Amino acid sequence: MRPTRYILTALIILFSVNAFSQANYTRITNYKVFYGWAHLYPQDWMVLRSFENGNRPYYLMVNPQTLQTKVTEAGFYRVKPLSVEQARKLFANTAYVNALQSAEKHSVTIQDAGIERGLPEETGISLTADLCPSHRPLDRRIFVDIIKGFRTVEQPVPVALSVSGLWMLHHMADLNWLKDLQAKRQIYITWVNHSYNHRVSATAPLKTNFLLEPGTNINTEVLETEKLMLANGLLPSVFFRFPGLVSDQQ
Repeated sequence: MRPTRYILTALIILFSVNAFSQANYTRITNYKVFYGWAHLYPQDWMVLRSFENGNRPYYLMVNPQTLQTKVTEAGFYRVKPLSVEQARKLFANTAYVNALQSAEKHSVTIQDAGIERGLPEETGISLTADLCPSHRPLDRRIFVDIIKGFRTVEQPVPVALSVSGLWMLHHMADLNWLKDLQAKRQIYITWVNHSYNHRVSATAPLKTNFLLEPGTNINTEVLETEKLMLANGLLPSVFFRFPGLVSDQQ
């Protein structure tokens, strides 16, 4: 796992300018895709997910201008349900919809598709690391070196971590260590969805590999990872980083 300059070859689903603390939603039920318009003066938000936690309704929403995401109780906002087409039309020419259109425009190739920079540019990500399923513990020296190396440039150090569901399940101590670094304002993490299972074959061609493997349920790969992120106090971002950077136009 080596941090690099972040080239975003990803389908945008959610994005956050991440907060340093986030509630743990450990009793999530009825988690689903839900599009809508939400308003609390003076800001309009685009609703992306709805769920219940402890029998209380919540929304996961995005500020379409800043791309900031947040979770809020449903009763705090005026909400109008929309189809995805209606939502994209209502929020046309915002940074969020422009980012979606940019990703779609560059989705032709099977590998390295998507967008190549963060939107909006002033909140772009400098460094990234992929947390794929692995039996090995996190190499914490990488993050210690990053913090030391950027101490005189920027504090906290901005980093995007693409996290898979299975990595979270089997590396709880490492996840808590990363969260502690963020709580201490040593790093500033944008959490990127990297799929739940992150399946990969050493022999299959790209057209039937990674998330293109026959039988893959993309809703499970995306939504179950988001649920696990929320349960562990992570705020999902608008970015989805495809395993192997492999995808198709569907």
